[in-house]
Formats: sequence, C-alpha cells, structure tokens
Amino acid sequence: MLMTGMNLAIKNLKPLVLVPSQYEYEVFKEVGSVFEVFVIGVGVVEAGLSSLEIFYKFNPKFAILTGWAGAYPGSGLNVGDVVVATREVFADFGRKHKTHCSFFSDKIAGKFSCNLNHPFTEKLIYFLETGGFSPVTGTFATVCMASYHIERAKIIENRFSAIAENMEGFGVARAGEKKGIYIAEIRIISNLLKEPEKDWDFKKAGTKLKEVWKWLAKNLK
Repeated sequence: MLMTGMNLAIKNLKPLVLVPSQYEYEVFKEVGSVFEVFVIGVGVVEAGLSSLEIFYKFNPKFAILTGWAGAYPGSGLNVGDVVVATREVFADFGRKHKTHCSFFSDKIAGKFSCNLNHPFTEKLIYFLETGGFSPVTGTFATVCMASYHIERAKIIENRFSAIAENMEGFGVARAGEKKGIYIAEIRIISNLLKEPEKDWDFKKAGTKLKEVWKWLAKNLK
C-alpha cells in the first residue's frame, strides 16, 4: 500500500528519475550525476512496463517522471511553462465517432485515472515555487497518439479538465500504484495543441527542463 501522512520529507531522499527518450536524457548530462536517470521509452505501454521493471529492481520510495508535454487549448499555457501533474488519466480508452468521442464506463474500462496529489508532489511544487518557476498544476491526459487536430484536443480537455497531454504518464503512475511507490510528474510545455502546425520547440523546453533540474539537484540531494 502507498504511504500516507503529510509529514513525509523529500529533502535528503533522492528519487529515481524517469525520462521517455534520449532527448530528455541529454539534459541530465549537464545536471551532473546527482540522480539516477532511466530512459523508459515512449508510449504508455513501453513506459509502464519499463517503469515496473525498474521499480522491482531498485525498490525506490519515490520516482519522478519528467519530459515534454503539449498544452491544451484552454489551459492558458505557453511553450516553456512548467507543469506538474496532480492526476493522470488514460484518455484514449473509448470509441472515436466522426463528431465526438464516447468513453467506456468504469465497469468496462476498469481504472483509467491515477491520483498524483500527495505529499511528495506538494513538496516538489513548493521547491519549484521557491526557485521561481511558477509551476502550473492539474490533470494530465495520457494518449496513444498526440493530438494534431484541435477538436480532438478540445474533447479530451473538456472531458477530463486536462491542462497537458503526454504519452507515458498513466503507464508510469499505474506501475507506481502496483509497486506502492509515490510518483510525481514534472513536464515542460513544448507545443500548443491549438497550433498543431507548429513544430515542437525542444530547444526552449530543453533549456527550461535543464534549469528546473539544476535547481532540484540542489534541493533533492
């Protein structure tokens, strides 16, 4: 079972860090060897399986997933903004009709939502705020295919009140639940789903991700 209580400290508790790809991994070469960083693969299935294998091998108390995210149209977010998940939902579990999506009921879908609003996430938000990063918190939606159609993005955003889209979070969160490990998720906005024609800005997002983790390296030793 997951630990409970509001007095859990993450200072002096070094987490495992999970990243989807080599692109994010490159950022940590300049952060230094403060953290153990693992590439878990892109997509909900690969990320979930890889994370669970890592958790059983190393048995951490705390792990952080980090990388890029797309901002939903109504979020007010911009490229380079820092976002932290308080909930992960699996948004691609249902039926896609021509004009709308219908989502399976809990009786069919089983579990499609994971709560990430716990003391470790609260502490991370505090550290980010003290570092001047002004993190925006809320629900992240995990998808199998990135939204390149604004109407699809709006459907997911409205259904789940989501602020950001990614492809790994729900798989990692479920792996954490299976093993009884706290999962936190910090991402940088790399693209705006209301502007699908624009390329993802990995340079700007990467610069901000580096700044975030250099700051956290001083606080999560």
